[in-house]
Parts: sequence; structure tokens; C-alpha cells
Amino acid sequence: MNPSYPVNHAEIQAELIDTLFRSVPIAIIVHIVFSTVFVFLLWNIAPHHGLLAWLVVLYGLTLIRWLLTRAYQQRRPASSMKTWGMMAATLSWVFGLAWGVVPILFLDPGQPVTLIIITVVLVGLNAQALMAVVSYPPAYFASVLVLLSLITVLLLRGGMIGAEVALLVSLN
Repeated sequence: MNPSYPVNHAEIQAELIDTLFRSVPIAIIVHIVFSTVFVFLLWNIAPHHGLLAWLVVLYGLTLIRWLLTRAYQQRRPASSMKTWGMMAATLSWVFGLAWGVVPILFLDPGQPVTLIIITVVLVGLNAQALMAVVSYPPAYFASVLVLLSLITVLLLRGGMIGAEVALLVSLN
């Protein structure tokens, strides 16, 4: 954008979407590290088949994100930025759903360590999402889905400690 010319809405949207795509390499690293560490931490607590299935989904989504980013980088200038933004936001929502099922699948009130691990991982992931996708609100709102899932499961299955942790997470 040239500062000597007035900027229109489409140019601003294009820049926000470009910022979103520039943050993808860090997001890919974070998803790979967080998901792998998460599975490692729950390996002796949660069912292995569930952890491995979830991890395969996360790795698959990460590959799709990488491929989408490569396609974006090789796009023709005439490509519609709005379409790229919608694709990136949709993928963020799918990632949000994949992480959002974590407390549903793996939080075990009888194992308080699952409450701690899941809460720390999801809050940390949300902090990364805030930095990575806040430039494009439709993509950022997916991370809110993850925290809402965590808060709901903590309230429904976490007992008094879960309710207290849900309160703290809601302040995030």
C-alpha cells in the first residue's frame, strides 16, 4: 500500500489476509509441537487409539494448512483475496473443532492431571492463536470455540475445581 493514496476497504482486507498467511509457519510449528506434547503427556492416562486418531487428524489438518499456504504464496495477482480469507478462516474453524473436542474426549474428572494438562495446552494454544490470527477476526473466533468447549466441559464434568478453573479460563 502506498501511503500517498487513499486506502480502500479491499486493500485493508487484503493486507489483513496476507498478515494471516504470513503467520502460518509459526502456527504449523505450534500445532505440531503442542499436539505431540499433548499426546505424550496423556499417553498413560487416555486411550491410545483415541489419542492417535486425534493426532492423525491434527497432523492431516496441519498438512492441509501448509498446502493452502503454499497455494496462496503461488497465487496469481488476480486471485480473490476474499476467497483466500474464507479458506483460511474455514480451516481455522476446523482446527478449532479439532482442538475443541479435546476436553470432550480426554478430560477425566477422576484424573485431575487431565484437567491441568488440557487447560494449560488449550490456553497456551489460544495465546498463540491470538498472536497468529487476530489480524483476521473470522479466523480468530475459531480459537474462542476451543475455550468455550473447555469451559463447558469443565463446568459439566469438572466438579468444584473444574468450575473454578472454568472461571479462570473465562478471564482469558
